Amino acid sequence: MRLAFKSLRLTALIAISVMNCTAAGPTNMSGAAGSSGGSTATGGHSASAGGGGASGNGGAAGGSGQAGGGGSPGTGGAPGGGAGSAGHGGSGGAGGRAGGPGGAAGRGGAAGGHGGTAGRGAVDGGTDAGPLAGTNNPVLPGLNADPHVAEFDGVFYIYPTTDGYANWGATSFSVFSSTNLVDWTDRGVILDLAKDLTWATQSAWAPGIARAGSTYYLYFCAAQQIGVATSASPTGPFKDALGHPLITTRQYGPQSIDPYPFIDDDGTRYLYFGSGTGGLRVVKLGANMTSLAGTPVDISPAGASGVLEGSAMFKRNGTYYLQWSEGDTRNASYQVAYARAASATGPFTRAGAILQQNTTLGILATGGSTVLGFPARDEFYMVYHRFKIPGGDGTHREVCIDRMSFNSDGTIAPVKPTLQGLQAAVSP
Repeated sequence: MRLAFKSLRLTALIAISVMNCTAAGPTNMSGAAGSSGGSTATGGHSASAGGGGASGNGGAAGGSGQAGGGGSPGTGGAPGGGAGSAGHGGSGGAGGRAGGPGGAAGRGGAAGGHGGTAGRGAVDGGTDAGPLAGTNNPVLPGLNADPHVAEFDGVFYIYPTTDGYANWGATSFSVFSSTNLVDWTDRGVILDLAKDLTWATQSAWAPGIARAGSTYYLYFCAAQQIGVATSASPTGPFKDALGHPLITTRQYGPQSIDPYPFIDDDGTRYLYFGSGTGGLRVVKLGANMTSLAGTPVDISPAGASGVLEGSAMFKRNGTYYLQWSEGDTRNASYQVAYARAASATGPFTRAGAILQQNTTLGILATGGSTVLGFPARDEFYMVYHRFKIPGGDGTHREVCIDRMSFNSDGTIAPVKPTLQGLQAAVSP
């Protein structure tokens, strides 16, 4: 089932109106969390609504729904007051919220619209209904981490690790799509380790995506090894391309996790990966995207210390920006730092931290980031994870998006993590 997730955008006036219209039952706040670790995955799609939780995905959580043309409350959602059923996929009530911490917050529960093209054919890109002002972080339903963000043919995608499992025990990967970076649709599982691999069944972490020609290449972690799978669509299904790992456990020193593919303007393909002290590596990919064209080299930046992981690359005005996460993802101080160079392979020198916790807002352990850039209009966005609010930790995280900015000398201004997130639609 494709679930449309929309952040709560209800004003106080609407909330009061809903309370006056119906006496819906309260939202259950005991929902169980999901689990994870990595850069994209799924595994039951993390958090589930707690027993007796109010609305389901997009369902009405009580409130006076618009009388419709025969629609019904969202799947699994409680009608809560029985006031209006949603018409034609619209939301019943004032946009219910799934019970339980980490549950999906319905933003009116609108059915996914046909919003763009993905790959080479039409695709349901999500919905763009309603004003965008409000609390839009987190952007994905449930518990997810290590997001890899990408744009293909006018549709945005996030490939995350599914979180909420002890010891980051996710076993599959999913993808979410959007046409505005705020409203996201769950497109379902795209790779299931037990069903689709013969060499690993656990620890589905930190995927990365790239397109070469008409083929999509998903690089992923499974059992602390890196694999690659292919598909004709960004929403899968993906098929194991090799039948064995591309990089085996600690084959080149650090942990073989957190793969990030990068295709340069001249067509050169790179794979960044690794975790550990001095743990960042890069290697050129072969023309087939499923082999290594050389031996990985250490690009850990001078001046960086401790555990380095989750590396990612983007380019702006001819300069290469390497970013990575520092520390332990289970610690509130987990953060993102960066370096610049004239080459995709460095050498790099740590320039400073650009994403850190904000204890005043309760935003902790900000890391696992990737960047979505629009160089033609010099517009960049950071997609990252943080501890779930409230009560999160290193295996209960959620995905957020905030705007980036640069100083006149090309250095990155520290990104301010927010609760509000983006307040306007972003065009591809």
